[in-house]
Amino acid sequence: MTTALLLLDILTSMTPSGDPVAAVEAWLKRSVPDAVGGSQTQAIVDERLTRVMPRDRFVSLRFREFPIAQTPVQPLNQRNVFVVDAQDRAKHLENRTALVADFLRRAPRVEGRQGAVDLAAAYLAVSKEFSQDGFFRFQKPGQPKVTTRSGALIVELGLGVEPNGGDRGSLDGVFTFGRDGAQFRLTKIEEKDSIQPGVRPVCQSTLLLDPNPVVRRMAERDLLVMGERALPYLRERRATASPLLQREIDRVIGRIERGER
Repeated sequence: MTTALLLLDILTSMTPSGDPVAAVEAWLKRSVPDAVGGSQTQAIVDERLTRVMPRDRFVSLRFREFPIAQTPVQPLNQRNVFVVDAQDRAKHLENRTALVADFLRRAPRVEGRQGAVDLAAAYLAVSKEFSQDGFFRFQKPGQPKVTTRSGALIVELGLGVEPNGGDRGSLDGVFTFGRDGAQFRLTKIEEKDSIQPGVRPVCQSTLLLDPNPVVRRMAERDLLVMGERALPYLRERRATASPLLQREIDRVIGRIERGER
């Protein structure tokens, strides 16, 4: 094999060749053929994640939690992450402990402070999926704090949630990069998840016709607080509701679309 062909073969082996979601779905078909419906599989899209780890792609798989939780089949959990390599081989990361171990193994060396911050942000882009229940809207990473300690770089970086409907908190990480020649290698990840959910759909639509006016007002208030995030739930419930309940659901949908709170 000529040098040019050898180089082409190496580059091809390092370049992702397919759809990572399709790779995960193939893994599911092989490994969990009895998995129940209600799951949502989605590629994790983040500019820094793609840039610093171009050979690996990450996919989230969640089972619906509201208004009625869908029960996953083992070894799947309610919230899952998969990493798909350049050969389209999918690996299941069942929790943050598994993610940390795998990420430390895959993470590339970085040149300096900015490279370390970018890698920390890339990790948070994946880790947040273990906090996501389908309703959180995550903010961009905050201002990083970078310090040095015994030749190592320490990056402190956080990712908050938008305060919608009572959602609050953040995912904060401390990332240690040890010196490796002229570069730095990620050696330790510590994180704290203080994210707390606000209002979630728990069959409020069925209470819009409750004989108690207080219950009706409370149900409608919750739906208005959720705002646009409640629309998929309301439209799903409308499809099987009685004509009278459909009219009430339509009224609440109209209020949400007008921006009423």
